[in-house]
Amino acid sequence: MPKVLLNKNKDWKPENTEIDFQISSATLSGKKKNSLETKVKYGGGCRVHSFQLIKPIQASKDTLQLYLVHESDNDMCRAFVMNEIKFNVSKLKLKKNTKVIMLNNFQVK
Repeated sequence: MPKVLLNKNKDWKPENTEIDFQISSATLSGKKKNSLETKVKYGGGCRVHSFQLIKPIQASKDTLQLYLVHESDNDMCRAFVMNEIKFNVSKLKLKKNTKVIMLNNFQVK
């Protein structure tokens, strides 16, 4: 499972070049809701793509903002790729008053 990176800068946002993909679903799963399962779509198909989940400092008390960042390795192929990625989010220690979890602009269910 890929690691979750903690970013100390609360104003950090991904560059436009890092969000060249679509999130089709994002859900918390597992007995303790400690796994974030995401389905993503992107163009490519010739090189290995990687994704990182980044958590900046939480600015809101009831919303947790996470960012999924895509590294395409300059893949210029044109296939439409769909992948499922799982992240262990147990170390994020979700606060009890967290009502909404956002992944980029997608609300986690």
